Amino acid sequence: MKEKKDMETSRTQKVLFFTALILVTLLFLYLLKPFFFPLFWAAVITGIFKPLYEKINGKLHRPSLSAAIVLLIISLIIILPGSFLGSLLFAESLQIYDSFNTANDGQIEKLITSITGMMKNSPFLSICILMKTS
Repeated sequence: MKEKKDMETSRTQKVLFFTALILVTLLFLYLLKPFFFPLFWAAVITGIFKPLYEKINGKLHRPSLSAAIVLLIISLIIILPGSFLGSLLFAESLQIYDSFNTANDGQIEKLITSITGMMKNSPFLSICILMKTS
C-alpha cells in the first residue's frame, strides 16, 4: 500500500516538475523574443563567412586576427552599403516630405478624396469586403 502511495507521489512530483519546466521555458522564450531576428541573421552571416574565416585562419594561424579581418570584410560588404542606402532613403523621404509641404494647397487633398471615392464605388472592393466578413 505504501509503495503505491509513494509511486503516486513520485508521479505527481514529476508532473509538477515538467509543468513548471515547460512554463519556465515558455517564459524564457518570451523573454528572448526580441532577439530571435538578430540571432537568425547572425547565424546566416556566420554560415556565409565561416569558410572565409577558416581559409584566412589557415594561412595566418592567429584566430583573433583572422576574426578581425573577417569582421572588417563583413563591414565593407554589408554595413557600408547598408548605411549608404539608408542615408539615401532618408534623404529621399525628406525630399518627399518637403514636396508634400510645398505642394499647391488642396491638390493633395483632392487627389486623396478622389481616390477614396473611387475605392468606395469599386465593385471589386465591395466583393472582397463581403468575402472577408463572411
